[in-house]
Amino acid sequence: MLNQSKSIVSLALLLLTTTAGLSQELLLPISEHMFGIDGSARIVVVHLPTAQHSIDVTDRDVVLQAGSTRIDIGGSHQRLNYTETYDGQIDGVNYAVYFTRLPILNILPTEEIVDEPKRLARLTYGDSEQTYSSWCGIEIRGGFSQTFPKKTYDLELWKDEDGDDTDSEQFGDLRKDDDWILDALYNEPLRIRSNIAHKLWLDIHQPYYLAEEDDAKAGADVMYVELFLDGRYNGLYNLSEQVDRKQLQVKDYKDGIRGELYKAESHDNTNWDGVRSYDNSEEIWMGYEVKVPDPDETIDWSLLYDAIDLVANGDDEDFLTAVSSTVIVDNAMDYFIFLNVMRALDNTGKNIFIAKYNTDEPYFMVPWDLDAVMGTEWTGQNDGWTEGILSNNLFDRLLQLDPDDYREQLRQRYEGLRSGLLSDAVMASLASERFDQLTSEKVYERESLVHGNYAFSNNDLTYMVDWLDRRLQYLDEYFDTLTSTDDTLTADLNIWPNPADEIIRLSDPIVVGKRYHIYTIDGKAVLTGKVGFDYSIAVTDLQNGLYVLRIDGRSAAFTVAR
Repeated sequence: MLNQSKSIVSLALLLLTTTAGLSQELLLPISEHMFGIDGSARIVVVHLPTAQHSIDVTDRDVVLQAGSTRIDIGGSHQRLNYTETYDGQIDGVNYAVYFTRLPILNILPTEEIVDEPKRLARLTYGDSEQTYSSWCGIEIRGGFSQTFPKKTYDLELWKDEDGDDTDSEQFGDLRKDDDWILDALYNEPLRIRSNIAHKLWLDIHQPYYLAEEDDAKAGADVMYVELFLDGRYNGLYNLSEQVDRKQLQVKDYKDGIRGELYKAESHDNTNWDGVRSYDNSEEIWMGYEVKVPDPDETIDWSLLYDAIDLVANGDDEDFLTAVSSTVIVDNAMDYFIFLNVMRALDNTGKNIFIAKYNTDEPYFMVPWDLDAVMGTEWTGQNDGWTEGILSNNLFDRLLQLDPDDYREQLRQRYEGLRSGLLSDAVMASLASERFDQLTSEKVYERESLVHGNYAFSNNDLTYMVDWLDRRLQYLDEYFDTLTSTDDTLTADLNIWPNPADEIIRLSDPIVVGKRYHIYTIDGKAVLTGKVGFDYSIAVTDLQNGLYVLRIDGRSAAFTVAR
C-alpha cells in the first residue's frame, strides 16, 4: 500500500488578493485523489465534497491547483456546483471542467490490460470522506461484454508491485475487501438498471442466518464511481462487491465440507431440470463451478447432485417430503418474485449462485450480473415484452405441487412487497431519482463525450417507467390468480396451428419462458427447451407425426405435417 487516509477530505480554499487592482484570484488546491484529467477528450472531473456542493466564487478568477497542474476556469461564474459545465484552460488548451459528488477512481496500468492474468497498475481513490492509494492487479472480465469498447474489469488490491500480498480496503458503505468488480454498464441504456437491481435484491431478501452472521449479505452491493483509466476518462461504473464466501458468510472447509458455494456461468442444465454423472476431480460440472470449499481442499459434487436430482427426477411424494430440507423455500419465493419483477432474462439458471450456509442445511440462490433487466436484453436493446413468467424447474414444481400452501404464501409475499418496496411509487422513484441526478449533474453529458452509444434521454426514462408499470400490472394479475383458481396450472394447452409445419404457438402468456417437454405418442422424450417470448416453439427438428407437449403439468397433443 502506497498511501492511505481515512480523515474527512475537504477543499482548502486559499484566497489570494492582488494589491494592484480590484480582481481577486481564488485558488482551490485539489488533492491528487480527487480529480482526473483526460488530455485526449479534454475533460477534467473534480470531486466536490457533498458538504461543499456549491461554492461562492462571485467576482473571482478561479484556479484549480490539481497537483502540479493549474486549471483556469475564469471569473464569469457565481458558484461552483455539480450542475454546470465550466470552460477551463490548461496551458492555454481548452477543457470541459466538471464537478462531481461521485468518487473518483484513477487507475494507471503499467502495461496493456488483458483478459488474464492481472496486470500491475497504480490505483487512487477519493471521495468526501476517504482517500486511498495502492498497487493493484487489473484484468478484463466478462464474456460477450469483452467486445464492448467500454470494458468491465476485475481488481485486486496489492500491498506491493509483486502482488504477493493483497490489501483490503472499504469503499463507501461497501464491505472491506481486496477483490472488486468494475462494471462498465455499457449495454444499459441509462446506466441505472443494474444498480437498481442489485440494491433492490438486498432490500427484498436477507440471509435467514443473519442472527448468527451479522455481516452476511444476500448478494453483491454496488456504488457508482467515475473512472479514469490510463489517463482517459472512462465514464460511470458500478464498483461492485464480489459474491463469495465472505459476502455470504457461508462456512468454510474445516475437517470436512460445511458451507458450499457454486457459480452457474452457463445454461448447461443449471435450471434444475436434469443431472449428469460427475467427476470429483473436475472443478466444473453441468455449468456449475465450485467456489466453496476451495477445490484445492476437496471437491464433492454428490451434495449438489442429490439436491438437483430431487427436483429434476424425484417423484411428487419425494419432492413434497424433502423440498423444504433441500432448498430454503422463503429464498425461492423472494428469488422468483425478484426474477419476474426485474424480468431478469439471464438469471433463471445462468448468472446465479447456489449456496449452503452450513452442513445439513438447505440451499439458497443468489443473483449476479444483473444487466438484462427491466425491459432490456443482454445486448442492450429494449425488449418491450412485459408478459410471461420467468421460471425454472424448481419454481415450476413448487407451483405445481404446492407444498405447505406454497402458492398462497407466495401470493401473500408478493402482495406484502407490492405495498412497500415494490409499490408503483417506490419503483418509479428508483428510476427517476437516479436519472435526474445523472442528468442534472452532467454525468450523462460527460459519459456521452466518450461513450455515445445511448442518448440518455427522457424517452429512455419514459420507456423504463412505462415498462415497469405494465410489468407490475401483469404480475398483479398473475399472483392474484395463484390461489383463486387452479385453471392456470391445470387447464389444457391451446396450440395453433395444428397440424404444424415449423412452429407451434400457445395462446396462454403464462407459459412464456417456461420449460417445455415434447414426447412421441409412445412416451419417448424428443425435444425440450423454453417457450419463446412470442409464445412460440420451433418444431423443425421433428419428423411428421403425432406428439404431446407438456408444460407445468399441462399437456396438449399436436401433429407435425409437412
